[in-house]
Amino acid sequence: MAYSGSRLISSLCWVFHQHAGQEDVLTMINKVNDHMTCGKDKGVNSDTGNPEETQRQLPSWLVETTRKFYLVKVIPASDRSQADMQDELQCSLASLGCFFTSNETRELASHYEDAADTHRRLCGELLQKYSRRKDELLKEKMENSKLRDELAKQTMEENSKLQDEIDSREK
Repeated sequence: MAYSGSRLISSLCWVFHQHAGQEDVLTMINKVNDHMTCGKDKGVNSDTGNPEETQRQLPSWLVETTRKFYLVKVIPASDRSQADMQDELQCSLASLGCFFTSNETRELASHYEDAADTHRRLCGELLQKYSRRKDELLKEKMENSKLRDELAKQTMEENSKLQDEIDSREK
């Protein structure tokens, strides 16, 4: 598939076409950067008119998300093969328990609108589970830290006793 536009747009389209659905957006943006920086461009020196290699420009991205997010890879109906049409699109929240699937992107979009409350509930439940697990891990970490401190204290006391015993034997 050929992509038209600037090198940035071509790279962006190519990377997103290849990796959407499997990679998160930030990873794909990094792949775009890699794609943009490999090799050198051939340009013309404006002063001498001689061909020369120039460095490629690197796009600058500002990403302020706190979690990974993914795009659903959708194949336009005109580009679908018979095998593609048999593949079902599933809700991006399938891993949280949403079982919606469809062959039509319109139905999937409609599902997202209709199931917004259900999805918020699923996300809320997942967030609560995550928060509880985070608290449990923090508690375990604090307990492990206390045990480490106690062990270090005992070790220091034993080393001190052994050193005192060695010193007394030497006298």
